[in-house]
Amino acid sequence: MPSNKELESAVLSVILDGRHRQAVHTARASITTPLAFHERNNRIVWIAICDLDDHGHAVDAGSVAELLSRQKFHDTITRLKRLEFGERASIPKFDDGYDDSTLAQLGGFAVVSDMAAAFAPAGSLPRNVLLLVDLYGKRVLITKLREIADKAELTTDGMPALLDVAGQAILEMGRGVNTSQLYTAKQVWDETAAQMLDKANGGEAGGVKTGISGMDALLTQMRNGGLYLLAARPGCGKTSVALSICMNACMRGDGVLMFSLEVDRTDLNKKVISSLASVDFRDMDAGRLTREDQAAVDAAGAEFAKWPLQIMDNSDLTIGALRSIVKRRILEKDDVKLIVIDHMGLLMGSKKDQNEYEKVTEISRTLKVMCRELRKPILCLSQMSRDSEKGDTPRKPRLSDLRSSGALEQDADAVVFLHREGGDDAYRDISVHVAKNRFGPTGQTSLKFSPATMTIGEDAPIRSGERFEKMNSEPRPGEDLF
Repeated sequence: MPSNKELESAVLSVILDGRHRQAVHTARASITTPLAFHERNNRIVWIAICDLDDHGHAVDAGSVAELLSRQKFHDTITRLKRLEFGERASIPKFDDGYDDSTLAQLGGFAVVSDMAAAFAPAGSLPRNVLLLVDLYGKRVLITKLREIADKAELTTDGMPALLDVAGQAILEMGRGVNTSQLYTAKQVWDETAAQMLDKANGGEAGGVKTGISGMDALLTQMRNGGLYLLAARPGCGKTSVALSICMNACMRGDGVLMFSLEVDRTDLNKKVISSLASVDFRDMDAGRLTREDQAAVDAAGAEFAKWPLQIMDNSDLTIGALRSIVKRRILEKDDVKLIVIDHMGLLMGSKKDQNEYEKVTEISRTLKVMCRELRKPILCLSQMSRDSEKGDTPRKPRLSDLRSSGALEQDADAVVFLHREGGDDAYRDISVHVAKNRFGPTGQTSLKFSPATMTIGEDAPIRSGERFEKMNSEPRPGEDLF
């Protein structure tokens, strides 16, 4: 089978060296499976690299060796077999003598250290990765052709049936190859007509609605492959609106992957539960709930636990690591319909010496490429500059208020600004301004926000009694619950 041991060593050595921060991101952009490596030990080391990267840890020979020292060899081999042969693969039974750490079975730290010490220029990594993936593709092709040849010898089916099997096998392989493709006008029209028919029948043609009617009237939906920017000054409700969109999506059964770089996952959960249960956030956070409130919280928590929602609250995340995590998650199980990032300003670039303009430009471009590559909508929260607050009368935000880089305005398919207009103690009036919309009109709508229960709505919900009074209690001096 086609393979190149030296090529595999060259790829791993640059990553394990630890000095090239972008190396893992570059490699994972093309290497989507450990099976791209032909050598067993290299596959094992690659899995460890991906595990570290998925959790936001730096990757080098020492961190990989430490992780392998905590993994049982039998578990590692089982994982490899599952990848190679599927979930129903027959897993070998190991003697007690093999019940050791993966690092020990590989030959100790020296093996990983030797991989890192192998000479390989970092500048050759992109080309070496492509060559490695190409060899893997050839191995898969050879295996498929052998299976087809065996079937041709043993089956009584005629040529048309065999050609259908062969064509389907090659087509499935082609879907995983990242190549540019030209489409005829007929192919484009057929695809467009199918999307229009799906929408006419009540479907969303793969997109995700915000669940906020005013925004959906302007955006129609967040389209697959679209980058949506939600921007505001601090205290205007970005996270609350984003959570409301996530809640609406999850309650429709759409899977959501949320990266919260600013707010802890338990605090996010409290905001959601407060809204679902109509219970004062501060009472819930302080643990002073009545029996009635506790019952409402428990019921809301049970409902929340069923949602197709995943949250990562790592505050030290690079754009490369985020891309790797999302891509791997979707490749493993394609049930994610919406990706939410809160917020862009806390993401880190690939280089430590980048200025703010370079960092934001890189992040914006990478997010745009992710949208197109994965065919998923991304909702990214962003801060605005202080320009909109200058003067005696704060003006409404505009595209030039986006912070640090014109790339945000250029790459986003839609830019939505939030602007606080006023309100009273019970509800705050929030203006929603769609300042850019690549696929529809711009315009404005309005929302109301209940600070007590973190509830976003277009009309103030009608409630009565004691719970209504608690929900609308005035925030304490100096306190902002956004």
